[in-house]
Amino acid sequence: MPTLDRLRALTEHLGRDASPPCRQLPAGCAGTVEKLPTRPLFKGGPHVSCVGLGAWPLAGAHGPVGRDVGVEAVKAAVRDVNMTFIDTAEAYELEGHGGSETVIGLALHAAPELRERAFVTTKVSRGPFTAENIRASAERSLARLQLDELELLQLHHFRVGKDRNGNEMPTIQEQMNGLKALQDEGMIKYIGLNNANAVQLQMAWDTGVRFHT
Repeated sequence: MPTLDRLRALTEHLGRDASPPCRQLPAGCAGTVEKLPTRPLFKGGPHVSCVGLGAWPLAGAHGPVGRDVGVEAVKAAVRDVNMTFIDTAEAYELEGHGGSETVIGLALHAAPELRERAFVTTKVSRGPFTAENIRASAERSLARLQLDELELLQLHHFRVGKDRNGNEMPTIQEQMNGLKALQDEGMIKYIGLNNANAVQLQMAWDTGVRFHT
């Protein structure tokens, strides 16, 4: 199983070559030579592994991955490597491949002790990013991941202005308000923006809604 082999190779590499840096981590970080070190996701935030599991390949994005292999890869990442940060998205639910969120949900539901250690982030991918669509996306992700709360929900892309057909897209204020409403209701814990530059991040910050990543 190539995926598991890569995880083990990464652990061996970090244990051999990254030993001095791991022993000289900044204050607030924790880690050992055998496992991936952790660090705060943001100032005052939860500690997550310094290398995350990018879960797009679990959906078959780079070739077929059997569901059982995917489930075991997720378990091995958290259990054997301390790769507790798991990154997925609704867009990774590729037709005919079972889907990344689905596989992660199956893996962590089957191993509650690993679920306690894992930090799962997903993304709203399907536009337009109206408040209604953001909510519907979060509900679908919660069901597939078998969670009661999303630890971090990000907008997959920064989209404002007009779409390809010249239609006005939701304002960044509406998008951020949509995320904040879910946070206030306890559906999501943290808010994030993905694929946004510094100017766009400032636009989001100026809405008054505070995001974390």
